[in-house]
Amino acid sequence: MANNMFEKLDELFSKELKLILKREQLNEDRIHLYSVGPYWAAFDRSAYLLEQLTHEEEEPAVLQIQNYPFPIIMHNIHYTQLEKLCLKHRISKRGLDYLQLWVHPLKDSAYNNWYRNYVMEDCLMVE
Repeated sequence: MANNMFEKLDELFSKELKLILKREQLNEDRIHLYSVGPYWAAFDRSAYLLEQLTHEEEEPAVLQIQNYPFPIIMHNIHYTQLEKLCLKHRISKRGLDYLQLWVHPLKDSAYNNWYRNYVMEDCLMVE
């Protein structure tokens, strides 16, 4: 199953990476989710917002993408958990492989601290 997820992520990044990064650059109040098998993945600002709503024990993953200078943080949610989340939050776009939820706006300082903590923690583990 993990290999299937990595294959789905690889396919997603090869087709949609620029769009994903563009969506996240100024994102303040939406969770952009992308289907990767039985999970839905959120990246950077969306990952932060998703973690704030779900309070999952599972840590987000820090990804290094080839030819992209900055780490990307990814957080997953199983599709059964996502169904429950959708009941509580307004869906603004829905497709087979993409879903967008409106949520309360994020605070840039809190997101920046969250991002730095995960990226620095990941860098310290690599060394």
